[in-house]
Amino acid sequence: MKAVNQNDNVKKRGQENLSTFYSEYGKNIYNLAYRIIGNKQEAEDLTQETFLLAFNNINKFQGKSQLYTWLYSIAKNLCYRSYQNKTKNSFASFESLINTAPIEDIPDDL
Repeated sequence: MKAVNQNDNVKKRGQENLSTFYSEYGKNIYNLAYRIIGNKQEAEDLTQETFLLAFNNINKFQGKSQLYTWLYSIAKNLCYRSYQNKTKNSFASFESLINTAPIEDIPDDL
C-alpha cells in the first residue's frame, strides 16, 4: 500500500472543499491582510483573492511547508502588491493635482 504524503492530502482537500479550506484559515489570513492594509473591505477582498489563488493553484503546492505558511505567503504578497499599487496611484494623483492646480500669487509672509 502506497503512503500518502501531506502534499497529496492538502491538494485533495483543497480541490474537494473550498469552504472547509476557508473556514480553517480564513480568519488568520483576514487578520494579516487587515494589519497590512488597514481597511476592512479591502482586507476581505484580499482574503478572498488569496483563497481563490490558492485553490486555483493547489497543484503547485509542493508540501515543503505547512499549508498555512503557503497561504500566508500568498496573502502577504497580494497585500504588499495592493499597498504598492495604492501608493503609486496616490502619488500619481497627487502629482497630477499639483500640475493642474491654478497658480496663484504666493503671499510674502509664507
